Amino acid sequence: MKKTFIRIATVALAGIFALGAAACGKTVKDGSVIENCTIKVSYVKDGKTVERDIAVELYDNFAPATIEHFKYLAEKGYFDGAALSNTNGYVEFGAYEQSGNKLVSRADKYAAIIDAAYKNGKTVGTNGLMRYMDDGSIRGEFAANGIGGNRLAFSDGVLVLKRDYSADKNSSYYNTGKGSMAFVFASSTYFDSSEKFAILGKLVSTDAAESNGNVSSFSFASGIRTDYAKDADGRTYYYYTYEYDPEKALEADRGDEEKAKASLEELGSRYFMLDEDGDYFALNEQTGAYTVAVDKEEHDVLLKHFNSKSVYLLRTVAQEYNFKVVSVTIG
Repeated sequence: MKKTFIRIATVALAGIFALGAAACGKTVKDGSVIENCTIKVSYVKDGKTVERDIAVELYDNFAPATIEHFKYLAEKGYFDGAALSNTNGYVEFGAYEQSGNKLVSRADKYAAIIDAAYKNGKTVGTNGLMRYMDDGSIRGEFAANGIGGNRLAFSDGVLVLKRDYSADKNSSYYNTGKGSMAFVFASSTYFDSSEKFAILGKLVSTDAAESNGNVSSFSFASGIRTDYAKDADGRTYYYYTYEYDPEKALEADRGDEEKAKASLEELGSRYFMLDEDGDYFALNEQTGAYTVAVDKEEHDVLLKHFNSKSVYLLRTVAQEYNFKVVSVTIG
């Protein structure tokens, strides 16, 4: 009963604030004040580097603490230069930057921005819960975590704060979001419910113009998943992030887990290329070329894991496109 009352009160307050904003001339949609966000990206097209703006409407009343977190990171330049690190169903950016064939973590850059001084005293929700965990991750601002509510659906084409994945849907992972964002277009194994993720806003679908090729922000961002996933020779590139933890693995799974781990160690890389014939090649870390054949019999368990643990298999944008975020601006 108490949680229900809090949610009703939160919705009521959001409505009051939205009405006040409307009276001040601000745009209001679905009971929330709207704030404009522009994510500028650059990429190579027809041999030339071009830039494109992706327009997003932030719904300030639905996840205010998370939006403040996102805006602060943007203000500090955190997203500038970030790679589009995953196009496997959704488009992810913020966690990595590109360095040749490899992705480099931006964890140190995040920690320098979301430091102790910034975290101090910040709260989230009507109960005044501490907003940040000790490691700098932000408390999940969504219904399943008992904080706030959201009226946007994944199918709307939304901007979402990613968090750690839990195969058993463990709620302890709710408070693990940091600086990794994603454009999401549908429910999936990872994005299984809009009530379990902080949704910040929605891609604009009505801004098609000659200046951006008559393609709206929604259509452009959605098309990244198919238009830039393969190189000119039809090859796809992946980065496998799964880490085997013996303490968390089920007894029945440990044998296969050890085999997959041994395969990764033997192949000497977590970067893979899938060619048009359906064969995987690992990156030769010394030469920078994908020349280490992944034998389908010898490494069968690892290849099975690529399917069963697909949320850990990041499908990167082909390197030849050099796709990255240039800047994120608000207003």
